[in-house]
Amino acid sequence: MLSLADEVTLHLYRLDRPEGTAVEIQVARDLLNAASFLLPISSGEWGYSTYDPSAPPDGFNFIPAVTPNRQASYLARMLLFNYSLGLRRSVIFKDRDAQNANPGNIEHHWGLMEWDLTKNPSYFAVSALTDLLGDSGPPESLPLGPGEHALRFERPDSSQVTALWAEQKATWSLRAEGSLGDAQVRGRDRTDLTPVGLSEGVQWTLEPDDGPIYLIGEISVTKGRWAPTRSYSSGCCRFGSTLAIAAGRGGILRGPSCTSPSR
Repeated sequence: MLSLADEVTLHLYRLDRPEGTAVEIQVARDLLNAASFLLPISSGEWGYSTYDPSAPPDGFNFIPAVTPNRQASYLARMLLFNYSLGLRRSVIFKDRDAQNANPGNIEHHWGLMEWDLTKNPSYFAVSALTDLLGDSGPPESLPLGPGEHALRFERPDSSQVTALWAEQKATWSLRAEGSLGDAQVRGRDRTDLTPVGLSEGVQWTLEPDDGPIYLIGEISVTKGRWAPTRSYSSGCCRFGSTLAIAAGRGGILRGPSCTSPSR
């Protein structure tokens, strides 16, 4: 059977964070290698449903519900993480929610959009990712702490974009190393979050459901806390001496390019 295949597709539906797929993907690669079939692996359709867990169930709700904010974070992180693992393609299930959706039915609430094409936060997250990174080559993974991810991409114009997120609340030091005019921090929906004082260095705290953020230009990322040279509050929620970033629903829109309309 494998001799007739061009690639192997995995449907990686799961209970929680998308980064856990690394184990299954490595198992699949080991099995293919043991069978002497070095076939490429793709991430087939999977996603996260925003059904209401408190509503009466209508069918078998086989994985936990997520909030719209968590769905947006998980889908963007899924695409980024899959690419970093060298998967050939990724498919999101799915483009929009069911018509006349039942609040308690898992199958009715996977969409980037609602049935009437109202855009969910996940639409903006996928749109921003494809807009910022769609033509980039494979990323370089930067060393950070456990459960923390920084993928540095080089775009066709040789500019750099680093996708940054964590699987738990995390704090980093960010500093613009190149031309300050070229350095920007963008939210998951492409909102401009660039802080004052980036050239001197700022401390940045990110909740897991608010990632990824995007560092555009030459911006260094290091682990740890330190006393910032300035205090910041514009566009952020301030907690002590750190910045907590909350992603919104704005940004520049382009249609997603990697969705599956049906299953």
